[in-house]
Amino acid sequence: MKILSVIIFLTLFTVTGWCQCTMPCVAAVSAGYTNPASVTTAPMDTSGANVLFAVTATYTIVTGWTLSDSYANQWTSLPFQYDGNQDRVQLWYSINPIVGPGHTITISGGGLSYPSLCAAGFSGSYVFDPSGHNGGNGLPSPGTGSVRTTAGQELLVSGAAFANLPAAPSGISSGFAIATRLTSSSPGAFGCGLAWSVQPVPVSLSPVWTGSPAATNGAAAVIAGFKPLNAVSFAPRRILN
Repeated sequence: MKILSVIIFLTLFTVTGWCQCTMPCVAAVSAGYTNPASVTTAPMDTSGANVLFAVTATYTIVTGWTLSDSYANQWTSLPFQYDGNQDRVQLWYSINPIVGPGHTITISGGGLSYPSLCAAGFSGSYVFDPSGHNGGNGLPSPGTGSVRTTAGQELLVSGAAFANLPAAPSGISSGFAIATRLTSSSPGAFGCGLAWSVQPVPVSLSPVWTGSPAATNGAAAVIAGFKPLNAVSFAPRRILN
């Protein structure tokens, strides 16, 4: 009976989102949790991924977050964007990670913020393009700000955070595909989204996120570019059960 009670508790207080991956996206997951200080995604199979991305949506004034995963990979965080009111969004990445089945990702350590997390793994060898990073905010549709890719077949990844209840990042312009998204919930989780696009030639873009329901209390977005690393081919490192 005690075991059954624990299972029911986790089911009631864990929020999961919508996911849809097409190549080069190989796996995606999203989660929000009413534990005010951390959230861990459900397991996903990242076999075949060469780079991992995570979008975190947290309360504006809370700092000190760390990102970790069940394979102990190294993560790099990019500057966050906030809406000046309630929420902040941040993009994280891990290049040439250890991947495999049962892969979970966790954000923790920031304090009382009820975080949300959207994550995805992609195939292909990439390196961060500093010229392709930007962020913005706005209601009801936050824009990422303008970015310009510098190489052909550059992978652009964007994240969004929506604050009001309920709110969900449900669309993004400029031909981006949403890999995963989460509707904000009460009490707790912010709405978040992770989207991507591969640009065959260098291009300038200013994607804008939309919501359904739309954001009314706060919304922010970020974007980053990752150039193909043509000179080096990293084989995915996989741990088998």
